[in-house]
Amino acid sequence: KLSLGQVGLRCIFCIHLNPKDRVERAVCYPSSIGRIYQTVADMQRFHFECCPEIPENVKSIYRSLKTTRPRGVGSPQAYWADSARELNLIDADKQIRFGTE
Repeated sequence: KLSLGQVGLRCIFCIHLNPKDRVERAVCYPSSIGRIYQTVADMQRFHFECCPEIPENVKSIYRSLKTTRPRGVGSPQAYWADSARELNLIDADKQIRFGTE
């Protein structure tokens, strides 16, 4: 269930399309800061390659960057969670919201 003020992630390339015309995972609402990493991974896996609105040059850059980070270096989960906290995002009742600070 979505609520006003809930934080989500979306594809900037196909957001102008009618929701029923977008491919899978165009808009996602992680249930917690700890789920952002998995939500982004799912968007990468199920949306980025299939979205007809993402320009080919952007897909090409994405593919090249995808292979440059050595496996096992750093914690991608911690990166996403720490970045969310830096943006003052907070967990609130099975959703992410902006904090009040």
